[in-house]
Amino acid sequence: MSTTNEDVLLKLQLAESLRSEDPERAELFLRSALRSAEALGHSSPTLHLQLAELLYRLRRLRQALEQVEEVLELDPFNLVALKLGRALGRALGESVRGRRDPATDSAASLNESER
Repeated sequence: MSTTNEDVLLKLQLAESLRSEDPERAELFLRSALRSAEALGHSSPTLHLQLAELLYRLRRLRQALEQVEEVLELDPFNLVALKLGRALGRALGESVRGRRDPATDSAASLNESER
């Protein structure tokens, strides 16, 4: 049986419906959706971000940070992932793959140009 886009969407819907009442099961569906999407040749920053947010809620910070790093590999300007990565980095005492935060860099350069 081959995987289809509908399979991925169904797993996402199931994960979303279980997110509050059974987050561990929601995680299984999200991971399965990721594997299915990859089998279809797709890399989805959205799926990785949803999994990162769920892992953060489950207090599995190291795993959440790994997912955030995946998001930023695929979409380096994802502000939600950058913010979550900063929060996780502070909690874990490390930075997200040594990345500089474009939002912070922009603010710093604006401040310097005003001097």
